Amino acid sequence: MLFYITIVSLFDLSTGLSSNPEVSLPTKCEVCRILVYEVLQRLRETTSSQSLLVSSTPTGSKSIKYDKSELRFYNVFQEPPICNRMLQYKLHKERTGCGRFHKDTPETLRSLRELVQRGVDVKLDVPLEMWDQPSVEITSLFKQCANMLSNHEEAIEEWFFSLQGERDLLQYLCGEKILKDHEKDCLSEPFPQSGRTHGTQKTEL
Repeated sequence: MLFYITIVSLFDLSTGLSSNPEVSLPTKCEVCRILVYEVLQRLRETTSSQSLLVSSTPTGSKSIKYDKSELRFYNVFQEPPICNRMLQYKLHKERTGCGRFHKDTPETLRSLRELVQRGVDVKLDVPLEMWDQPSVEITSLFKQCANMLSNHEEAIEEWFFSLQGERDLLQYLCGEKILKDHEKDCLSEPFPQSGRTHGTQKTEL
């Protein structure tokens, strides 16, 4: 077993707000798509054509390619934990679909910061020092991501070690392994940010 899920303790600004009609938690489809995007990002960041020496004897040595090695798997998923990247996202309430989760600062928050910097007395229910704390939606995104990895580790390992470069990760993991037919609505949604492709794993955010 290669997964070691670490759950960190988060200060949740929105305790008790999950039943609030203004709170829209991320769907399983949204979580899966964002997870896939972050995995592909880590694959790009850890790309290497090098081989690893795994054993050496008087008669020779054995090496394996880094791209499908356990070391790279660890670097992609655990160093640091891939789901920690979910905490970099911000909720953009003015957007719909997957695009509401983005790492850019929301326009409303950016405008409020500019007012504060200009000396305007901004009255809000949330203190200024808490503006950057994760919302209930982002906290849920993180927790669902960790659960998704734990519950589907065999499928993820199968893709990484055997199907990487052959099967599209988004369709394999989300479309075939995790989501039911009625949950796949977000897989074809356009995203405000586009990413390059990694082999046959074509995914845009």
